[in-house]
Amino acid sequence: MKPNKFSLSVVVPAHNEEKFISKCLNSLTKYLPEDPKGAIEIIVVDNASTDKTSAICKRYPNVKLIFEPKKGSNMARQKGFLEAKGDLLAFIDADSMITEKWLGKLKNKFQHDKKLVCLSGPYEFYDLPSWKRHITKFVFYTIYKPVFWLTRAAVIGGNFVVRKEALEKIGGFDVNINLFGDDMDLGRRIRKIGGTSFDLNFIVLSSGRRIRHGMIRTFFISYVLNYLVVMIFHRPLTRNHKDIR
Repeated sequence: MKPNKFSLSVVVPAHNEEKFISKCLNSLTKYLPEDPKGAIEIIVVDNASTDKTSAICKRYPNVKLIFEPKKGSNMARQKGFLEAKGDLLAFIDADSMITEKWLGKLKNKFQHDKKLVCLSGPYEFYDLPSWKRHITKFVFYTIYKPVFWLTRAAVIGGNFVVRKEALEKIGGFDVNINLFGDDMDLGRRIRKIGGTSFDLNFIVLSSGRRIRHGMIRTFFISYVLNYLVVMIFHRPLTRNHKDIR
């Protein structure tokens, strides 16, 4: 990325997200400045949705809607990556919202560290009870941050930014991984290209639907265990999952 050049594509994979996609797009259109030269673009990848996701996205004139008929988070990300024009590619989940400081944080990180190829940060679950929000924050500080610091594979799939040229060098996303382990696999490969960073202040606000069915199961079995297996064996432990909508 040239010193005075900043171009960003925000890619939002979306499978049956009619409940949350408006909140996501409202946050993006609010906090990302409109740019007639196309330096900032918003892309929604409709990933085999059967609800009103696409119809809702069409209400936003500054949002580019594309389609990926084969279901899978990495299938959708790969489609967005191939369509995106930005030097930096940001990926957030459709049930998440960026904050006012999100854009400034990523610009500052990448413009001041030319060796940085991937930036990621945690979720803040805005719709959970206070005690659960405190526990999840504790998990990110005491478990996720140290693990990511040790491995340098610093990626949370619903909140990360990567240099496009670095993603091209590793051949994009592994579309054979359906869900669990997808972000860990990217981190494992992208760290070979350049620097990675997991910043606890680089936050997106996310729905707590991921952990409503059990915090221990979600964090330690679905995510941490799959993270370790991918790092060691280069493949996820969990092959199947149920959509939580």
